[in-house]
Amino acid sequence: MRRLLSQTIVLSLWVVLFCTLVGFAASQWWFFDLFTPFRPQALIWAVLMLPLGWWLKSKPALTLSAIIMILNLMAMGGRIATFYPTPSQEARADQALVSRTVLFANVNQNNTDYDGLRQVVEAEAPHVVVLAEADSNWITGIKLAEADFPYRHLEPRNDLFGMAIYADQPFKAQTHYVGALQLPLVYAEFEHYVLLAVHPIPPLNSKFALDNQLYMQTLVALTAQSQKPVLITGDFNASLWSHALQPLAGNNIKSLSPSGWGYTWPTKFWPLATQIDHAFIKNIPKGKTRILGDIGSDHYPILTHIELSGRSVDK
Repeated sequence: MRRLLSQTIVLSLWVVLFCTLVGFAASQWWFFDLFTPFRPQALIWAVLMLPLGWWLKSKPALTLSAIIMILNLMAMGGRIATFYPTPSQEARADQALVSRTVLFANVNQNNTDYDGLRQVVEAEAPHVVVLAEADSNWITGIKLAEADFPYRHLEPRNDLFGMAIYADQPFKAQTHYVGALQLPLVYAEFEHYVLLAVHPIPPLNSKFALDNQLYMQTLVALTAQSQKPVLITGDFNASLWSHALQPLAGNNIKSLSPSGWGYTWPTKFWPLATQIDHAFIKNIPKGKTRILGDIGSDHYPILTHIELSGRSVDK
């Protein structure tokens, strides 16, 4: 029995090691990037198998567990270091700070729990609400109070890539349609900052991978052109470990969930739990993100709080 258990553990570790290794070749083939979001699961499995290997006196199990742990810690540690927020500008002591809160939710187009999201919005009282997968039913069903959110930019679509922005203060919005599917990427300029609302297509085949890459490159270009601090939020269809986020690296774009251990998707199947809904910042001194509760979607919404200099920046 012990021998069978040992063989089963070793076999499982070989599989996990294979998945770990192919993730390092994600830049060579889109399919390999599908393994990278699950580095935390690989790490956890190796940690759990380590004492079992010790108990079974299985050198292969111990060796494989150690290799898996080292490889995934290296990969994850590199990304954490890349995206860890380091304030790029400090507010002077005599300069007022402006606080803003932005709620992002991928509502799931087939979800009809409009009241669930509306209750979350009322409870959290954000300054801005951003919705992904917003179709015409969601636009009419959510019924956010006009008095609370008088300023709106609505891009309803029936292909899972509709978007809507609701705000309590005026903003100028420009939608960039990217790639073969013309997916919306919204550049919303507020008085003190720019909000980029994103929802790229998941890189599930070679065509989608190219569109995803173009979308991310466009996002980086729009971030670079802003003279104001930038908040990027949305469903990236990629975890912090994914190669798909590589274009963001090295551009002074930082994550507000730099540990990468958050869980926003899928809400109903925790073994695949990963965070693909993110908030990134550039030139914002202080911010934090909190994952909220169930709204009936397959994604959990995220709430981002940022603090900015009270000084306006004109383009």
